[in-house]
Amino acid sequence: MPYSETYQVLISATELSFGLLSNTVPFMVLGVVFAEFIVALRVVNKIAYIARPISNFANLRDECGASFMTAFISPTSANSMLASFYNDKLIEKKELFVASMMTSFPAIVMHWRALLPVLIPLMGMTGLIHFGILMLIGFIKTFFIMLAGRFLLEKRDHKPVDRPTEGRPELKEAFKISLQASKGTVKRILCMTIPIFFVVCVLITLRSL
Repeated sequence: MPYSETYQVLISATELSFGLLSNTVPFMVLGVVFAEFIVALRVVNKIAYIARPISNFANLRDECGASFMTAFISPTSANSMLASFYNDKLIEKKELFVASMMTSFPAIVMHWRALLPVLIPLMGMTGLIHFGILMLIGFIKTFFIMLAGRFLLEKRDHKPVDRPTEGRPELKEAFKISLQASKGTVKRILCMTIPIFFVVCVLITLRSL
C-alpha cells in the first residue's frame, strides 16, 4: 500500500475510533466510579438482600446478587462491580463468568427505554410482542445460566457483604474513595479498549476502500 494511502487509513481510523471512544469510554468510566461508590457507601448488602433468592439458587455470593440488581440501573456499573469484586478476590473466576452472563437479562429489560418508544409507534402490537419475545428469551437464557451456576458452583453459606465495622463514610468522602479505587480498573479498561477500537477501525477503513 502506498504511503499516502496508509497515512489516510491511519487518519480515518483515528478519527473513527476517537468518535466511538468518546461515546463509549465516559459511560464506562462513570460505571466504574458508580460501582466503587456503592461499595464505598457500604450499601452492597442492602442491594444484595433483594436478589438473595436468585444468588442462593445459583450458588453465587451476595456480591454477585448486588451486581445483578445494579444492572437494572446500569449494566456497565454492574460489570464494573463484578470486576472489582474479582480483583479484590471476593469472588472466584467461575462466579465472575456466571454472574456476568446473568447481568445480560437486566440489560435487556432496561432496553425498554430505547425500544418501546420506537417499536410501538412503528409496529403497534407487533412491536410490543417483539419486545416481549426478547424479554422471554433473556429470561430463559438467564434461568439456564442460574442452573449452570447451581450445578457448577459450590453451595455456600451466605453472609452479609459489608464486613467492615467502622461507620459509613459521608458522601463526599465516599466519592473520593471511589475515585481512588477506580484508577486501577479504569486504567486496565483504557489499555484494552483503545487499542482494540483502533484496530477494529483500521479494519473497517480498509474494507471501505
